[in-house]
Amino acid sequence: MTSPEDDGRSVDELIELAEALPESAGLSAGLAALRGTAADRGIAVSVNLAGMLVGLELEDEALALGAPALAGEIARLSAEAAANALREGIVAIAAVCGEELAAVIGDQLGIQRETTPAEPGPAPRRPASTVDEGDFGEVQSWAVSP
Repeated sequence: MTSPEDDGRSVDELIELAEALPESAGLSAGLAALRGTAADRGIAVSVNLAGMLVGLELEDEALALGAPALAGEIARLSAEAAANALREGIVAIAAVCGEELAAVIGDQLGIQRETTPAEPGPAPRRPASTVDEGDFGEVQSWAVSP
């Protein structure tokens, strides 16, 4: 078997291989059902494995932030949730396809797996967006990278 460094397959090729697994393995369905979540400052977001926002809950604390800060926090939390979903996807791939394939995919995506479960610490905060209150044109996607 080739080493991850010698593999040469793209992430798309590896995904196609994973999707070609027998349906009894359930990997494709399992990956499609994965959701990453993140919450802070009265905001809770949920994204799918592609990083698309699929759930958003706002409390009064969040609404008090004002539109620019709220948009910035939603974007930050969405990126955090997307990273969480990707890590969970790598764990699922490792369970079905083995650690070697999971490591190759993780390396391609720049995802580092935790070797031991750790208590999540507080998420680092990025400064709130400086977008003018009346101009939200800069916020095009909720799945931006941190």
